[in-house]
Amino acid sequence: MGSVVEIGGLAGWAVLAAPLLLLAAALMMALFWPHRAAATVHGGWRDDVGPSAAPPSTSSESPPESGISNLADTESRAETLEPLKKQRAEPLDQHPPRPLSTNVMTTTATEDTAIDATPVNLTHRALREAPSATCEAAARALLDEALSERAAGNDTTAAECLRAAIIIATQSASHAVHAAARLELGDIVEAQGDLQTACEHWQMARSLFEDECSAQEAAKCEKRMIKNRCPTDWVLNQF
Repeated sequence: MGSVVEIGGLAGWAVLAAPLLLLAAALMMALFWPHRAAATVHGGWRDDVGPSAAPPSTSSESPPESGISNLADTESRAETLEPLKKQRAEPLDQHPPRPLSTNVMTTTATEDTAIDATPVNLTHRALREAPSATCEAAARALLDEALSERAAGNDTTAAECLRAAIIIATQSASHAVHAAARLELGDIVEAQGDLQTACEHWQMARSLFEDECSAQEAAKCEKRMIKNRCPTDWVLNQF
């Protein structure tokens, strides 16, 4: 049989109370020492951390309060968006329309092989005398001015007026003015030695006069073409 040890008196009570005392001490430490676990997360155990110890600060200045920071951000965004709101609120009629240029560039038309890109100022004497003229009337005025300039011996100015008249007549479908301007321009370039371009102008003028049922004017073009040995059935490819 094994031996039995009996503890009685104060020693027995001490043995029985020891677990209860340890449990009570653990509870007290958990309640009154809450920063112990936070102090042991980084760097191991720290004895100098107590319940009243605060975590170290990485900046010498305290951060601004959240209310003041949010107010500053709101004011900054409002200042940024204010010009955009004003721009959207602007009516379109505040910007005056750009004035139309009176300088027309006579570019090569689809049925024109010999018109140079010469700038022609529409403030010619003829248009200044009739500022409210329609396109057809403007083309006729330029044609009349070209005839006057040519009679005065100014073939260069006359050619510019004729080119402008051809462009305006083409836009307004004024075939009679277009054909007459072609006929005169053909005579000018023929006198300058460019027979090929002259033949092209005369052939176009003849076709336009035929469309207008003007046999007499078409015969004038035919006579010039025969005299200068222009091909009467010329096919114009470069428009």
